[in-house]
Amino acid sequence: MKVSDRVRDVVGKLDRVYHGADLTDIYPHISVNIQKAWIAVQLMHFKQTRKGENPFGNEARPYTQHLLHAVILAVECDMTETQIIALIWHDSMEDRKKTWAGMTREEVADALKHFFGKYVQRLVTLLSNPENLDAADKEAWQADQLENYPEIRPLKAVDKTINAFDTLRAPPSIWDAAKRSKMMLAGLKVCDLYPADMPPLLREVNA
Repeated sequence: MKVSDRVRDVVGKLDRVYHGADLTDIYPHISVNIQKAWIAVQLMHFKQTRKGENPFGNEARPYTQHLLHAVILAVECDMTETQIIALIWHDSMEDRKKTWAGMTREEVADALKHFFGKYVQRLVTLLSNPENLDAADKEAWQADQLENYPEIRPLKAVDKTINAFDTLRAPPSIWDAAKRSKMMLAGLKVCDLYPADMPPLLREVNA
């Protein structure tokens, strides 16, 4: 299948992140609210690194690369400012203890509501896995969330699509072929389950 110029442009922007590009390098005129969310979330994740090797260098990859990749895909899909901010913060409840050991989920939720509004808080909460679930229960819980809350479907598809892209570019060496294949197809699976909820570009990226 021929890759469109639009998809090539998106991939080019995603690859710039591996080379160290920041949000405003790629989108100099992005909204102030998104810039504020982006600056703040780096404090939430500053101790974290991304799984897998840097495909364009030897240094460890900051976890925020994943979040910036999600922002790029969301911007290119013409998602709303609220959706983009929710994607910036979508891992904050689950990963809070990796940087801020004493912070509770409720404190993260309260901060999201205070700084970014009730709907951002709601989206992030709906996207955040409950604690202490094993892999099978987590997968079932996520499926139920997608079925019951249509508003998170395009956001979850973006997250899964970015994980697929990262698996293509920089898969962790400990993952076997089955794990890599599952990660590569996860975004397509969500798009196929709920095509009416997907932006056209997101469906094209996963085609």
